[in-house]
Amino acid sequence: MSVEADETGSMNTPTPESAHAADPADFAPFSHRALSGKVALVAGATRGAGRAIARDLARAGAFVHCTG
Repeated sequence: MSVEADETGSMNTPTPESAHAADPADFAPFSHRALSGKVALVAGATRGAGRAIARDLARAGAFVHCTG
């Protein structure tokens, strides 16, 4: 999706032609052991999205260091 400023500097909203659907492959979970031997630092890993990301990284084989 692109958003561009017009001649006056104001931002235009995206049009349906300029917007595109996300590729589902962009959101695929990490493959099993794809991150073996890697280290990940996840901030905000005590709850919510940060916790889910930390869990997925660990499942993929990464050593995960979690903060707050």
